[in-house]
Amino acid sequence: MMKKLGWMVISCVMVLSLMIVSCETKDTGGTVKQEDKGQTVTVGTEEEKTDKKEEIVTSSDKPQYGGTITLLMGLDVNDFLPWSLAPSAPVQMCNDWLWNGDWAKGPAGGYGSNQVGWETSTNLRDMKAYYLAENIRWEANDDGQTGNVYIKVKEGINYSYDPVSPVSQLVGGRELTADDVLWNFNMRMNDSRAHPGAYIYLFFPWMHGIYGEKIGPNEIMFTFPVGRLLDGIMFLCDGTQIFPPEIDEEYKAESTTDWQACVGAGPFMIDDYVPSNMVSVKRNPNYWDTNPVGPGKGDRLPYLDKIKYLIIQDASTQQAAFRSGKLAQLGALSIEDKNMMVRGNPEIKQAVGGLMAQPLLGMRTDRPGTPYADVRVRRAMMMATDFYEINEGLYQGLGQILTWPYWYQKGYEDLYLSLDDPDCPNEIKELYIYNPEKAKELLTQAGYPGGFKGEILMTETSVDYYSIIKDQWAKVGIELEFNIQEFGAYWGILNSYSYEEMVVAAIPPPSSWPEVAGYTGVTSSNFSKIDDEWVNEAADHMRTTAITDLKAAMRETREITKYLLPGAWVIPTPRYPTYTLWWSWLKNYSGENSVGWLAFNWSKWVWVDQDMKDAMGH
Repeated sequence: MMKKLGWMVISCVMVLSLMIVSCETKDTGGTVKQEDKGQTVTVGTEEEKTDKKEEIVTSSDKPQYGGTITLLMGLDVNDFLPWSLAPSAPVQMCNDWLWNGDWAKGPAGGYGSNQVGWETSTNLRDMKAYYLAENIRWEANDDGQTGNVYIKVKEGINYSYDPVSPVSQLVGGRELTADDVLWNFNMRMNDSRAHPGAYIYLFFPWMHGIYGEKIGPNEIMFTFPVGRLLDGIMFLCDGTQIFPPEIDEEYKAESTTDWQACVGAGPFMIDDYVPSNMVSVKRNPNYWDTNPVGPGKGDRLPYLDKIKYLIIQDASTQQAAFRSGKLAQLGALSIEDKNMMVRGNPEIKQAVGGLMAQPLLGMRTDRPGTPYADVRVRRAMMMATDFYEINEGLYQGLGQILTWPYWYQKGYEDLYLSLDDPDCPNEIKELYIYNPEKAKELLTQAGYPGGFKGEILMTETSVDYYSIIKDQWAKVGIELEFNIQEFGAYWGILNSYSYEEMVVAAIPPPSSWPEVAGYTGVTSSNFSKIDDEWVNEAADHMRTTAITDLKAAMRETREITKYLLPGAWVIPTPRYPTYTLWWSWLKNYSGENSVGWLAFNWSKWVWVDQDMKDAMGH
């Protein structure tokens, strides 16, 4: 079998597919033509078709099997094995987790309990459903230093079998076992070989040397430091998809660019790939899961015959593809783009999506003698930033202002500190009020009466936003220079901490809590190099509390936030709402984006009203 192997730069789990679409696209204008193999992109030369639509056919809510939908990918697949915490959507759809989001707890096409919207990544115990696992439980040990997680794997779940795929034939559609899960977890924590998905090994060295053991025919156990117990469960049970170990023997864990290597126990199987153009998946007829709610309750999933993922980086071309009906769904839209696209199109459904933001600004606070090591300078930088003017000018005043170390999200209310909360200290509130005169006073007190010059590492996509910051800070004497790098170089500098002064970067979402990589430890998320003894101890205590009481742990986290924010360690950016659109013929869909933690798997539950789709000319 031909092996297509190559070394690639590891991709950041926080640069998720929705963020990529929003922040890494270039707007050149254009349209898309669908062809037998992928797509032909015509930029700025062809008008969109405006054929008169036929009368729309209404249908029952009983799900129908069959049909094809076309979805968007912002970037190409960099590995067809699910090594990453956030593999690309086609890879996710071919594999499964031990547990993740419970579809029935969301809108579920109007039949769910609506306890969560799934519009963004959410990781709450009460919102989960078991996937490959039959049971997951954990406990702190009597030594007070360690904790155990016990995982029982379901019986009778088989890997997909595609008779035309040589790798699928290698696996033979065999049953997924506890040994497979044990191997996958041990490898994620201890595999030092270079491949794009080695995120856990690279950024969480505390997991090195931890190996689980099999304690029953279908049960395995892992022991973690007690303060890291829930982190370990999240990374493994929520963040690791299971694939057959024999595929690793064949491909040696390198960057697997052979799409036929993608064989798992998920709802679909990859059946075609055109590099930088298109990935298609077809229905796995032996998938184990069923519809949990609604008129189709008990139906074997998935309903769709096929999904095509078009790889389109240009924003205008993405929108043209949706308006023409070629894309079934499009997310991460600004309010302006959303309003423009739904105007005059009653067949387009809409929902508020997740919140998005420009990367936040961090700095090397660990270097004594530099401006960034002085809290007075950092507070001056905050006061020199007019957050409210930026929010009004860019986001129509809809953005959240206090967005570090967490932003507000449903389900995580107890850990969020709002500027309007009665117990929010004044020394925090004043940081978010534009006050250039006070900023100048603080700079003078810190020994920079005339300001200073500073450099920010960034990519091209951040230039426009930080040009606003540059103009605002110039008024207090801070002169900024931009060190603009292409993404690969930027990512390498960020992860090696080789930037000299300031950097813009993303932070973990609230759904990653109680993991606290944004302000403790050595990770790319702690880009201001925060190492505070009180914070470290408080975070350890909070994570231990979370083992038995999440609400209490959230309240402890809120107190940590009160301690962190006066230090102005990170300059936040307003986090604004985005919008998701879809055509009315896409059924059992309500705007979900991530059903669980980093789980872009909503298409396994949806179905197509083919009569309605045909009547609309799509």
